[in-house]
Amino acid sequence: MKRLVVLLLIGVLALPAALAAEPAAGKPDGSDAFYLADERSGYRIRFPGYAGSEFRTVTADGAAFEAEVHLLGAPSGGGDVLLFEVLVADPDARTLDVRIGGDDGDAFERKGLGLEGGKAEVRVSRLAWETSLRGRVLHADIFSYDAGGEMLWHFFEIYFAFEDAPRGDEAGTEAGPVRAVPVRASVSVDGRIVAFDAYAIGGSTYLKLRDLAMALDGSGKSFGVVWDGKRRAIHLIPGAAYTPVGGELRVTEGGKAASAVPSRATIYVDGREVRLTAYTIGGNNYFRLRDIAQALGIGVTWDGRTGMIGLDTSRE
Repeated sequence: MKRLVVLLLIGVLALPAALAAEPAAGKPDGSDAFYLADERSGYRIRFPGYAGSEFRTVTADGAAFEAEVHLLGAPSGGGDVLLFEVLVADPDARTLDVRIGGDDGDAFERKGLGLEGGKAEVRVSRLAWETSLRGRVLHADIFSYDAGGEMLWHFFEIYFAFEDAPRGDEAGTEAGPVRAVPVRASVSVDGRIVAFDAYAIGGSTYLKLRDLAMALDGSGKSFGVVWDGKRRAIHLIPGAAYTPVGGELRVTEGGKAASAVPSRATIYVDGREVRLTAYTIGGNNYFRLRDIAQALGIGVTWDGRTGMIGLDTSRE
């Protein structure tokens, strides 16, 4: 039997959809935790890198209204991104379902999250965060269930947003070499799963340009890569077949951190100069996936059920 359902939506009273106003006491890791509804609920949410809040105009089901949006600093490091933690003191709670959505619909959901030590973490891959969540106002719906699967609580329309650019991401392009941490990235290319060697630099994931060209070769958005050494320029030629140079899509195990040098090469797409952040690592040029996709008119998708980033060459 349902014990209580808490509605935090804006309703006929036009109250803002928000968390409880007061931060919970005790933040051993420096993050901020807020009661959901109020302290009697026994549920709190903790945002890493909490930077304050502001009221913004958001939309839901076609209606616009003012809501409190909790602002979060961009995550650093190269691993998965922790969106938030749910801290649970309810002795009856066993699992949580979490839905994360935006103005354009649900982004993803996590079902059956177990509670370890009284908390559940909601994480996504860094590549998914970069391509699908960064720079958007998001909202969370949280459902808790007892051991028999009966819903106990429902908290919804909790608004939050990450900074659009990770800390230090662009600063490195003006400075000297920076540290690049090896990560593994898997991308669905027109439904085919492709594994890439990649590096995390300043909070963003960078993929080898020639790996992307090889993965897209033969598709509707194939592109050639030509290096002009005299002019120190990289030419991307949409529609051209890619000519391999060796080593493309080679996945290595146990990679080590490397030095990434900001690329000084000029980049042209179909003869038009474009400005993209790039790094040179071991003689190869690395770019952010979304930057290349936007420059070449390739659709970027995200399957919230599987957490998989996709390139769809049939759309832009």
